[in-house]
Amino acid sequence: DRAGAHAAVGRPGSSDGELVHAVPRLAEAPPPCERWPVEPQLPAHAPSRIPIRGVTAFVIATLILAWGALPYLPGQIDDTYIVFAYAHHIVQHGEIAWNTGVRVEGYSSPLHLALMVLGCVAGLDLALFARLLAFTCGLGVLAALARSSNGRHRWLLVLLVAAWQPFEFWSTAGLETTLATLIGALAWPFVLGRRESWARGSLLLLLLSVTRPEGIAWFVVAMIRRLTMGKEWGRPERIVAAGFAG
Repeated sequence: DRAGAHAAVGRPGSSDGELVHAVPRLAEAPPPCERWPVEPQLPAHAPSRIPIRGVTAFVIATLILAWGALPYLPGQIDDTYIVFAYAHHIVQHGEIAWNTGVRVEGYSSPLHLALMVLGCVAGLDLALFARLLAFTCGLGVLAALARSSNGRHRWLLVLLVAAWQPFEFWSTAGLETTLATLIGALAWPFVLGRRESWARGSLLLLLLSVTRPEGIAWFVVAMIRRLTMGKEWGRPERIVAAGFAG
């Protein structure tokens, strides 16, 4: 090839086109010898980073919630003692009754009652156990809200909810309020999401129906949502669904 290229250059009457074709042939050379076998190059993965901003915001929200709940700690809602009495009678006498021998359903949350029964079996102080459960569920609501929200100001929303006085009150009341709120907050992103995730949301709403009586209404709304999935809800449908669930 090298000789042919020199011959093309030196041949009298050769055109410029021949010279242009001759130059790339001079540039062609056998590839350099590489070491065999070639070591595989693994893709470099960026080290996982801890979301410092999110962790800091959640810690601040926890402190705000705890500080706002402090004024409500000295008192105890009388409704909690109804659940405590039922839990003690179930454990000690095997009866779901307010007074032994008289079967009267005076509780509104079978799931909360079941948790109090577990606390009674474990020998825990039910008043303290109920408060800790409510506060833990309140923190779970904040975490679920941060997870399901989008945008730059989602942590601002979490901080505002943590500083909301009714939320602070129910987070230490010892009732099933924050427990039901947590289950609903976990359920609705699945219900309103893709078709494949609806089953998870419906199971959570079934759990909500044994936590609060209105959970049954929310489950019916979810069923309506399932039947109309793929269709945009108009204003009348939204008003009817909100009024029915409310």
